[in-house]
Amino acid sequence: MSLVNDPTIVYEKLMRAVMLSRGARALRHRCRHCTVEALFWTGGGALPAVVLMHGFSASGPTQWGSVVRRIRGEVAGVLVPDLPGHGATHCAGELSAEVLTEDTAEALLAFVEQPALLVASSLSGGIAVRFALRHPERVAGLLLCSPGGAPMSPQEVTNLLDLFNIDSYSKALTFVDRVFGKTPLSRPLLAWGVMRQLRRPQLVKLLAQAREQRWLQPAELAALSMPVKLLWGAGDGVLPASSFAFYRDHLPPGTLIERPNYGHAPFFSVPAVFGASVLSFARRLALAPPRATRHSPAARVASIGALTPL
Repeated sequence: MSLVNDPTIVYEKLMRAVMLSRGARALRHRCRHCTVEALFWTGGGALPAVVLMHGFSASGPTQWGSVVRRIRGEVAGVLVPDLPGHGATHCAGELSAEVLTEDTAEALLAFVEQPALLVASSLSGGIAVRFALRHPERVAGLLLCSPGGAPMSPQEVTNLLDLFNIDSYSKALTFVDRVFGKTPLSRPLLAWGVMRQLRRPQLVKLLAQAREQRWLQPAELAALSMPVKLLWGAGDGVLPASSFAFYRDHLPPGTLIERPNYGHAPFFSVPAVFGASVLSFARRLALAPPRATRHSPAARVASIGALTPL
């Protein structure tokens, strides 16, 4: 099936159009390898602005729509970027872990001036950690939901690649079950969409590079200077148990660690619960005393939402 006529891409575009019709502003920033697209909403509250970073094969509008509606009224703003090679963000060359990390960081520096709460799930977890290390002055807090980036053994990488290698409808059904931790009512439809999404050439090539991944190191997690919250669903069947153990054991003292009764994608399965968790952490950040950062902004950047609308 041609990507031009891929129903999952049509759905992504439809969800983006719906969000624009409901008050989002479209932002664009030309980075070194990609033109990163994002949606921004002005919030209705005084809590820190929130950046919602999606996982592998998703897009901002398809992953975060239900959560945005639940948090927008209490935060200063919400930014939802599409990562390089995902959604409306297109890359001129081949997608790689380096492109993901570098261009996402460049775009966030362009979109965000005041410290924001970074919410990152799965693939974007390691990206968010490295952004927070390099630019702590832009990060009020870090909420990680089943984040990727933890070191994995060769066998664990093989197992993960096999899970994402969807070459049959039965494997797609298994994938959905592993993501949600239980059988959702929409399981057949979700499996149908997964089969198409995970066959996109740029994502297949990105997965093939997993064995050369530059994993996070314990010292990187320990060096995080901002408040951190780790959510790892007890029913998560995507990442290995060793990934949770790595984050649990090496994040700084004082990190909030919760293992709720959901799977890998609570923003889909229980958006009200997940949105409440985001807001509770944002309230904690609002009450925290100002912290000294080790680095100052290196250059002037645009404030969140201040780029030319598309």
